[in-house]
Parts: sequence; C-alpha cells; structure tokens
Amino acid sequence: MRKNNSLLIKGIIIVTLITLGILFLLYNWQKINNEHSKIILQNANSIGIMFRSDEIMAMEVSSQDTSKIKYKVIKNKLKEIIEINPEARFAYIYIERNGKIFFIADSEDENSEDYSPPGQEYTEAEDDYFHPFRNGKTKLTGPLTDRWGTWISALIPIKDEKTGKVIAVFGMDFNSESWNSHIIYELFESSLLFFLWLFAIVMVIVIISKNKALNNKIREKKKVDEELTKSNRKLSTLMANLPGMVYFCLIDDNWTMKYVSEGTIELTEFHPDELIDNKITCFNKLIHPEDQIKVHSSVLNAIKKEVPFEIEYRIITKSGIIKHVWERGQMIKSSSDGLEHLEGFITDISERKRIENILKQKTEEIDIQNKEYKQINIDLTKAKEKAEENDQLKTAFLLNLSHEIRTPMNAIIGFSDLLNRPDLTEEQKKRFIPIIKDSSHQLLSVVSDILTISLLETKQEKTKYSNFCVNNVMDELDEIYKQNTVKKNISIVKLYHLSNLQSTIYSDKTKIIQILSNLLNNAVKFTKEGIIEFGYNLIGDELVFFVKDSGIGIENEQKEKIFERFQQANLEIASKYGGTGLGLSISKGFVEMLGGRIWVESELGKGSTFFFTIPYILSENDKKEVFYGSALNELKTILVAEDEDINYFFIFEILRDLNLNIIHAKDGVEAVKICKENKEINLVLMDLKMPNMGGDEAAEIIKGFRPELPIIAQSAYLYKNSNDKYNMNCFDDYIAKPIDIDELKQKIIRFL
Repeated sequence: MRKNNSLLIKGIIIVTLITLGILFLLYNWQKINNEHSKIILQNANSIGIMFRSDEIMAMEVSSQDTSKIKYKVIKNKLKEIIEINPEARFAYIYIERNGKIFFIADSEDENSEDYSPPGQEYTEAEDDYFHPFRNGKTKLTGPLTDRWGTWISALIPIKDEKTGKVIAVFGMDFNSESWNSHIIYELFESSLLFFLWLFAIVMVIVIISKNKALNNKIREKKKVDEELTKSNRKLSTLMANLPGMVYFCLIDDNWTMKYVSEGTIELTEFHPDELIDNKITCFNKLIHPEDQIKVHSSVLNAIKKEVPFEIEYRIITKSGIIKHVWERGQMIKSSSDGLEHLEGFITDISERKRIENILKQKTEEIDIQNKEYKQINIDLTKAKEKAEENDQLKTAFLLNLSHEIRTPMNAIIGFSDLLNRPDLTEEQKKRFIPIIKDSSHQLLSVVSDILTISLLETKQEKTKYSNFCVNNVMDELDEIYKQNTVKKNISIVKLYHLSNLQSTIYSDKTKIIQILSNLLNNAVKFTKEGIIEFGYNLIGDELVFFVKDSGIGIENEQKEKIFERFQQANLEIASKYGGTGLGLSISKGFVEMLGGRIWVESELGKGSTFFFTIPYILSENDKKEVFYGSALNELKTILVAEDEDINYFFIFEILRDLNLNIIHAKDGVEAVKICKENKEINLVLMDLKMPNMGGDEAAEIIKGFRPELPIIAQSAYLYKNSNDKYNMNCFDDYIAKPIDIDELKQKIIRFL
C-alpha cells in the first residue's frame, strides 16, 4: 500500500511539472510571436512611407508600366527592401479593382519564375488581403498558402496624401517555416533556464526513487541468493542421489563435458574431473564403437528440429564392462556466451535390458510353442478330417469292393451251376464259358489290385529291371486296346518318335505296362466316343509318357485326390463306371519307384491327359549295337569345329554311317561365321583349344544368337565325371579325348 502511495505522489508531481512546463512554453510562444509580429509591422510601416502616392497613381497597372521610369523606381525600391531584410522573401505592391487584387510591381527579376508582371491578378488572394482597403489598417496575416508556398505576410496600406484614401497596399512575405524556426529559437533561449531547473527537479525525484528501488533490489537479491543457495544445495543433494549422471557438454565430436554430476562414478567408473574438458578421456570414447554413429545422428536430428531427444545405447566403463544406458537431453543456448550446449541425464538400464531380453526370449519361445500348438491343432484337425474322410472312403471302398467281388463271383457261381444242368445245349455252354472266364479275370484283377496296393503300402513291392524296347510295348498295347474298343466308337492312336534301337531302355517293363494299362483302362472307361492317344517323347534325360482321352474330364479340386488310395472323382462315378479306385494310386506308386512323377491335365467335359516320366537309361547290353548303321531317320547337319585335320578325319569316319551332313570349321571365328550363315546346322561339336578364338568363347557367341542350338564340347582337357570344368551356359554336354566312339554317337543321336 505504501509503495502504491509513493508511486501516486511521484506521478502527481511529474504531471504537475509537465503541465507547468507546457503552460510556460505556450505563454512564452505567444509572447515572442507577438513581439516579433510587432517588430515586423513597425519595419513594414517604416518601409511603406518610402512609396509616394503620385508614383503609385502614375501606374496603369498593365504591362505598359514596365517602360515607365516611376515603375523602375518602385521596382528598385522593392529589391532594396528584400536585400536589407533577409528574413523577407517577397516585397510587392498591389491594388484592388472590382473586388480583385492586381499586382503593380514586385521584387523579383523579370526572368525569375516567381516574377509577377504589372496587372497580373492574384487569384489566390484570401480575405485578409482586402482588409487594408476596407479599414485602412496594417495587417499581419496568419500562415496562408499560395502557388509560391506558405507565408506570413505584413500588409501596409499606402494612402493618398491629399484625400487619405487607401490607393494600394505594400506587402512583405515571410516564409512560415523560417518564421516558426525563429520563434522556436528565441523560445528555446528564453526557456532553457526554466527547463534546466525543471529537469533538475525531475532528476532529484528519479535519483531518490532509483536509490530506494536499488535498496529494495539489494534486499530482494540477498533474499534470492539465500533461496538460490538453499536450492543449489538441495539440487546437488538430489543429483548426487540420482541413479545416473547429470551433464552439461559442448556439441562437438567428443561431447566435451563442462559439468558432470557425481553419479558418473557409479555409471562410468570415471571421476567427474577426469571427464570435464576431456582431462583423462572424452565421453565419446565411452560410447560403444557400434553405437557412436547412431548417438551422433539422433542428437543432431533433435537439435535440428529443436526438440528434446531420448536414446538408448551402450557404453564401456573404465574397467571394460559394457552397460546399456538411457539418455534424455536437449540443446540450450548459454546466456553468458550465446553458445549452444547440451544438457541432460544418463542412467544405467542394463538390468532392464537383461529382463527385456529374457522376456523377449520367453515371448519368442511362447510364440514358437503357440505356432507349434496351432500347427498341431491344424494337423490334428486335418488328421481328424482325413481320418473321417478315410473312414468314409474305406466304407465306400469296401461297399464298392464288395460289389466288384460279388458281381464276378455271382456270374462265376451262377453260370457254373448252370453248366451242371443236363439239358444244357452246346451253344449255351459256348456262351456261358466266356462269361465265366471274363468274370474270373475281373475277379483276379480286383484281387491283384488289392495285393499290389498292400505291397506298396508296406513297401514290399520290388522292381525288376531289364532291357526292353519301349516301341514294342506301345505296339502290343495298341493291338490289345484296339481289339477292346472295337465295339465302342473310340479310335486308339499311338505316338512315338524314337527308333527301336533308341527306345531300347533299361527299366521295369512290367510296371510300365501296368501303369499304361491302368491309364488306358480309365481312358476307355470314361470315354464314350472320340479319340484316345497314347505314346511318349524324349525330353532331356527323361521319357515322358502320356495317355490322352476325350472323356468326361476331371474337376480342378480332384486332380490331386484321384492319385490317393480309395479315391475316385466322386461316388456317382464309382457307382456309374465301377472300379475299385486303386488304379491311379498303384500307378503313382510304380512311377515313384521308377524315379519319375505323374500328373494330369484336364478340363471338365472335354477330356484328360495323364503324364508320367521315367529316367531315360539306355540298355547297357545293347549299347554297342545301337550305333552301327544309319541310326537317324532323316538327314541332319552338324558342324565339327576342330583345328587338327587328323582329329577331324577321325570324327568324320566314325559319324559317316549316321546319315549326317558334316561341315568342318578350323577355328572359333569360322565356327561362329558358319553358324550365322547356315541355319540348317542342327548340332555343333566344339573343340575347346583352337587358334584365333577358343571353343568356349565361340560357344558363348553362338548361344547369343542361337540359344537352342546344341553344342557338345570335346577336348583333351576334359575328363570323365568332370562336367564342372566347363560352363554349362555355353555347352549342353561334353566328351573327353580320346573319344569313345559309341559314347559320341549316343550323345549326338540324343540331341538330334
């Protein structure tokens, strides 16, 4: 309250002093202005006496006056007035006619832009310029503005000496700004002492006030210092008890510490003095080398965005222990030097990290267990569904099997009983006996399928490899199934391309026949009319067999299931077409035993094509016989790239009986050229070591423009079982020198 009263009193005193100062200035201004105006009017009156009325009355107030002597006398007087009165800008004489003002003469030279010739009307004249004519008194006008500027004018009436009538007015113009400047200067001179006295009073008041305020601030500062000391003591105690270290550091590559709390001893094993100003080591060296870039990047990004940062990283203590730490900090600007620094807090989180790793490990183990449990549940569900499906399939299979067994058994028993009838004719016997035989074969087939699937299930089925001609098998099956389909509107077509010698392989003939028979039986069973094609192709080192029909086709979701045991496409098919549903399962088992694979391509309602593969293994016993004589059905062209004439002639002689057109190239360059120009070349036999261009380089170029052309490498640098010594991207096969005649023929025929 006391402080508020003091301020109020000070305010009143200051306002009073300011008011007195303003009143003093206004009074002085008016006084000086009046005195100055009085002096100007006195001077103007004195000057006005210089002009005689006869001189004025002699003027016509027109441009003709300029030639008159009296005009020139008046003009010279006006100029002299301006010269002896430097404060005045213009001197002039004007008259009033018909309520208008006209100039008689002025003080300006005729060539001056401000010159007003005799008779020129003063169109901007205000009412003040008419007063001297009306009342005959002198007049000092206020600031008036015309085309020449803003003026304060002294107007002196010139009267006729005889009549006392005002015949003209003498005027002097003073620049308004100069007038005011003169008054202000005089005002400043006259008021300086007063304002010095006023300023002294104000300064005394201010000094007293400042002194009192300073004493108050000193008392407050002492109080703040005491509170700050207490606060610092509490802060030091708090930081000493924190589980980590508080820091203040420079933003440089070393993170140079300027302040470090005592917590650094427990955290880093370094004393604060050892870290401050990098006395023993810098803090950056304590950061794990693998984390230094991460820390630097994270901190600089936060500084750039002007936000606090939080980061986890590793440090290496004085004794070499690795600890995980968490840091939170921010960039600040020092109030003393304006430099940027970092301040923050770092604490040990190694134990937390250890627990997190344990939890993470346990979580991963639980996730793995959950996945395993889920997979087990899925497997169990599938197994259950599979078991239920198998039970249904087994039930359906047993019912179907019962039907498949009972039907032929019924025929066998029934017609056997009929054969015992004494009244049976020979014609009836001839009809009954084939029925009994066919039913017996049908029953035997069912029993055979059951035994075969049992052997496959228990892995007791064996393979019996032998040498046989695949073409012969195709021919035999073609004859059998053409006879079986005589009564049906079905055409049987066999397709194959190898010669008998080329198709003589080493495999299990019985199983191949049974596989093809199962597939052909199904094709005949499910094809009402149309074409059934079967045969094989040699693709790479495999024989790919196929059986294609134009029957009912198979749905996409059934294409895998039909190869499983007891499966048919659906129960309706089983009831309509019969069969045990074991044929494709047996075929799949046999194909896999022979090292191949089986699959089907089908479109519902348009037919199916079954494929299976077996390795193409030529008969070992017949190998020597295969290649004598002309083994190719049509003429083929091969290129032999060989720089040695003897080697070329040897190759030519051993291949001449294979119905080949043989072209010779003596180096890699010539081989490339011939292959580009001759599109009829079917195979290249390439020597690796040749002049100008080696065989491997030539092969790479040829493959660039004819990638499908087979190229066989031959060289003394290749050995058996060393196909890793050349680039398979360039060569399709190789043969080592000295050349085995039969091996070379075998490879050439295989590619052609």
